[in-house]
Amino acid sequence: MGAVALAYVSLPYSVKTYLPPDTTALFLFLMGLFVVIWHGARQPVRSSVTVNVSGDIWSESQPDEGVCRYQITPKSRLFPFVIYLAMLDEHGGYHHRWVFPSQCEQKVYRRMARLIIALGRRTQSTA
Repeated sequence: MGAVALAYVSLPYSVKTYLPPDTTALFLFLMGLFVVIWHGARQPVRSSVTVNVSGDIWSESQPDEGVCRYQITPKSRLFPFVIYLAMLDEHGGYHHRWVFPSQCEQKVYRRMARLIIALGRRTQSTA
């Protein structure tokens, strides 16, 4: 939609003179209406999740689904500003999460980082 607006605004004056006089105002009004409706329809769904990490088990307690438990796998990675968690659920399904330092307390983030490092060392020693 922005590309259409840019194309319309960049039209030469001689082309715009062939259009009815109120076309610009109508076009801008319709674009604004479209943006407001589209933004209202795309509001993100935010649900609160309570997480408990015990050993290498990640438990999520969600209000509508109950408690889901995941096994953190050695495919998880520790990056400078984020932790990537690769997990398996009780049915063998694969899930992943990105955990940023601002999403939890510093001590919890550090504990998860140590867990990922320990999982990586365990797999290297058994290989």
